[in-house]
Amino acid sequence: MQHDERSSFTTGIARTDITPPPGLELAGGAFGPARDIHRPLHATALALGLGDRRALLITCDLLGLDDALADRIRDDIAAATGIAREAIILACTHTHGAPATMHLRHWGRQDENYIRQLPAQLSQLAADAEADARPARIGAASEECHGVAVNRAFEDGWTDPTVGAIRIDDDQGNVRAVVVNFACHPVNMHGAGLVSPDFPAYVEDTIREGLGHDVPVLFLQGALGDINPTNFVPREPSEQAAAATGRAVGEAALVALRGIEPAAPKVLAVCEHEVAVPCQPLPPRAELEAMIA
Repeated sequence: MQHDERSSFTTGIARTDITPPPGLELAGGAFGPARDIHRPLHATALALGLGDRRALLITCDLLGLDDALADRIRDDIAAATGIAREAIILACTHTHGAPATMHLRHWGRQDENYIRQLPAQLSQLAADAEADARPARIGAASEECHGVAVNRAFEDGWTDPTVGAIRIDDDQGNVRAVVVNFACHPVNMHGAGLVSPDFPAYVEDTIREGLGHDVPVLFLQGALGDINPTNFVPREPSEQAAAATGRAVGEAALVALRGIEPAAPKVLAVCEHEVAVPCQPLPPRAELEAMIA
């Protein structure tokens, strides 16, 4: 029987380097310009297809994206690939060792050249992932990773120890890509003055070592609000701490990945749900002034 790829589940993967040159201001705090590069930054695209349905996930080693910049990137990708705009998901690891890509007061000045080239670069990345599409299988699982993250606002406050993992195999059973989700601020390299993907890079290292080959890993940040690495020390950036955080998360992900038996899905759908998050009332004026001072 002739195989019909149009009716089979397919995935395509592509990666590109989005490392800025030293000298660009870092995001996520008043760090000033980056002095050097600790490790390169990447964007990774995962294209999904089933029949006439297509979707795209891109993860970037960046703090985040302004709405306007995210809209521009989605528009460019939709025009280049034909993927519906609402089926294009953009995610950032939230590393504080990346160039400023959001308008945040005192949190880094955006570089016009970097912002100008990013949509075109991600649009080409999406097209490359689409061109790489081939039959695949997919599965998901989770594992808990305790003691790695702590609530920085409240003693014994809420954290989420869940490490979510998605495994994508080719039709021969070889792992093609991995998606990992964990909630924790990538700030182990905070204040080093270096371009760095922080601990998510060590998550990828650990998974690659455990699986025995250079599989692309897409890191999806969780609800990290007030959650920091337990080994984070303010004003004391540490590569060793970043490696320890990433290794713990990566080892938990490996446990989950090894328990997955990927299968060919029968449905591919993308849905969006808006979540209302109520804000706390502002403190009295005197308290606010004291906080600012």
